[in-house]
Amino acid sequence: MKQLYLIVGILCLTALGIWALVTFTNTSSPESISLANPVTSADNVVGSLDNQAVLVEYADFQCPACAAYWPLLKKLEADFAGKLTVVYRYFPLRSIHQNADASAQAAQAAGMQNTFWEMADLLFTRQTEWEKENQPFQKFLGYAQELKLDTERFSRDFESSDTKNRINHDFEDAMRIGLSGTPTFFLNGRQITNPQSYDQFKQLIQEALAH
Repeated sequence: MKQLYLIVGILCLTALGIWALVTFTNTSSPESISLANPVTSADNVVGSLDNQAVLVEYADFQCPACAAYWPLLKKLEADFAGKLTVVYRYFPLRSIHQNADASAQAAQAAGMQNTFWEMADLLFTRQTEWEKENQPFQKFLGYAQELKLDTERFSRDFESSDTKNRINHDFEDAMRIGLSGTPTFFLNGRQITNPQSYDQFKQLIQEALAH
């Protein structure tokens, strides 16, 4: 019986390890990948498009690793205000995250009322509230109410073809350049290895600003 428990335990740990690898690891080579499409005003952008350092993130609101990086990005925005541009692009991992698309739709619908970043903040910081919901829209509608959005418009935009096409545009772009995981970061058009700390991230930005 002890042997049976041991085997089951090993299998569970192996499955968990594979799940974590698929979820959090981008197996593409940072040295070989660059952005296919330049950043434009159509993107979800914080900061001027003319800034010397432009950081693009392909992310999934249901990805725990993306949520872990979110506070670092907010700190970078504050510390490099006026110098750094941060861009969010949608890469919902549909095969493993049941609410990846719905959460992206919520963010895009909020963005149509100029509150993309506020909604993104709620989605990441409250990820555990909605990630396992079978019908997450009511949660997202509550966030829209909290942000004082026009909820009727939010509901329409949530389901609109424009919203879904916008998300698919980013998703297809990510697939075209060979991305396989989230988050994936590009600094001034080139993919970077995910920094392991805020200081590493800060150093990369400082180096970009120095050139």
